Amino acid sequence: MAAHHPSPRPAPNVLFLLAGLILIIAGVALMAFGALTAFQAIPRGDLRLGAVPDARGDLAPVINGFTVVIAGCTTLTAGRYLWRGARRRGLRDRLGRLLVISGYLVVTVALYVLTRYLLRALATDDADASVRIVLNGLVVCALIAVPGSLLAVPGFRMAREEPLMRAEARARF
Repeated sequence: MAAHHPSPRPAPNVLFLLAGLILIIAGVALMAFGALTAFQAIPRGDLRLGAVPDARGDLAPVINGFTVVIAGCTTLTAGRYLWRGARRRGLRDRLGRLLVISGYLVVTVALYVLTRYLLRALATDDADASVRIVLNGLVVCALIAVPGSLLAVPGFRMAREEPLMRAEARARF
């Protein structure tokens, strides 16, 4: 009886490997640049002088830096999905990956929009108006992010993939 040899894996799609590698490198670079920008922007005030930090002036560069980190994480993740898909074939897999990456991009846009609301809230002198701006930002972020998340769900099934980027929030009251 002849031994059963499984069919060899298909050769990887070089374009997917190259695009994935470029996005992975770009994502790491964006994350490093954003983190460096954010950490350099954190005020190192001299507490002996009794100076109070300026939240508006000090936090804006930090928020902008972490916005770049978020974009870098998404770019890296998109690159990983392309890299992982280089050996897979079929319209179903490609469409699934497109849906997953599109979903991640929409959620990233939602987080970017939220950071713009936060910056606008910091620029407001009225505390009540600032709270309203943040709450409006959270609602708008959810209105954008939830459809983006739902866009990725069928993509995971179609591409037989799992989420590579997760976020979790917990609160106790």
